[in-house]
Amino acid sequence: METELLASGERLKQESGEVGKLISEWCKNLAALDSEVVALRTQFHERNHAYKGEEEKGRSEQVAITSLQKELEQSQGRLLELMRLISLHRNETVRLTSLTVRHEEAAKSKDRELQKTGSAASL
Repeated sequence: METELLASGERLKQESGEVGKLISEWCKNLAALDSEVVALRTQFHERNHAYKGEEEKGRSEQVAITSLQKELEQSQGRLLELMRLISLHRNETVRLTSLTVRHEEAAKSKDRELQKTGSAASL
């Protein structure tokens, strides 16, 4: 019985040593995994920060594009109004030119009539 106890004690010592080695290995593995987790967290935070920076840059560019688009639309409206005014001005110029030509023709006609009347009266 005593030999069995000694044999069991020896086996327990061996198993205890093996368990100690396993625990030591697991601690090393856990430390390695912890360092990987820390590295991954750091990498995640760096990439997340870069992503947020790019996202903010994209938002500011979108705001600038929207502003430029509004300015373009306003410029388009002003351009259309200027084109309308130019067209009206051109139409008015044509109308006034036509009136001037008719007035000049009428004046020339009256001058001729007066000359004829003056010529006829002087005879």
